[in-house]
Parts: sequence; structure tokens; C-alpha cells
Amino acid sequence: MALGVGSAKILGRVHLAQLMLETGDTIECSFTVLEDNKVDLLLGLDNLKRHQCCIDLVQNKLHFSQGAISVPFLSEGQIKKPFVAEPKDASNQH
Repeated sequence: MALGVGSAKILGRVHLAQLMLETGDTIECSFTVLEDNKVDLLLGLDNLKRHQCCIDLVQNKLHFSQGAISVPFLSEGQIKKPFVAEPKDASNQH
């Protein structure tokens, strides 16, 4: 069971995956696959530390390897909204 802000059942682990950044650079990461997770990908503290990341809120970027690689954060409009099913109208049910 993975615990954090919420909790989810762990389905498995990816021990080594290459993650391609917007810059075309790749970094190696490990991931935990969770059941019913509402987030597509979470770059955890373990990966942030491994790649010596710096969260730069002034430039709105994430810097890897002490600034050797930098990628911008997505704007609010670029973030995929979670799917929310519309409730069924009770008056139309038979």
C-alpha cells in the first residue's frame, strides 16, 4: 500500500525507465505503478534528489543536474483535467 496525500494499492514497479524531457534530453527514473491513481505520472522526491533537481518558481522551471537541463512547468490551461462522469438524471431512469 502506497501512502502519501492519499493511498493506493501498489501493482508493481518499473525499476528503470528512460523519460524524455521536452528538451529532447533523457533521464533515467524508477516508478511505482499504483491502482486507481488519478495522476498519470508523479516525479517523486526520490527522482528529484537523484537528478539534483531545483524547483525554480521565479522562472517557472524545473532544473535538472544543477541547471544543466531545464524544463518549463505546464501552464494551468495545459494540464489535463480529470474525467468526471456526469450524474444520470433520475427522472429518465426506467
